[in-house]
Amino acid sequence: MTTSGNGRCPSCGEELRYRGQYPAVSRTDNETEVCSFCGQAEAFADFYGIPYPEWPIEGRAAYAAYLLDHGAQVNVLELEEKVADFVERGGVEPPSPAS
Repeated sequence: MTTSGNGRCPSCGEELRYRGQYPAVSRTDNETEVCSFCGQAEAFADFYGIPYPEWPIEGRAAYAAYLLDHGAQVNVLELEEKVADFVERGGVEPPSPAS
């Protein structure tokens, strides 16, 4: 697995562990770690048949706008915030890292 080495997502530039979430493996090469949001955004891009944007993209809001502009019918940024709020309120416990 490839990491950026600086704790930042190579796709959007945000923290890899934003709000305590675990990184995802990018679908672009099945090797590079991206933040959870960008991993979800890539999944939505695949679902809607949208090509991935060039890296780096200017933050999560720009990625969400890119998907909406290209035909996605879900605002990934709003969805991600709702899920993170739910988890922070104790809705579910994030999984523990493997030892």
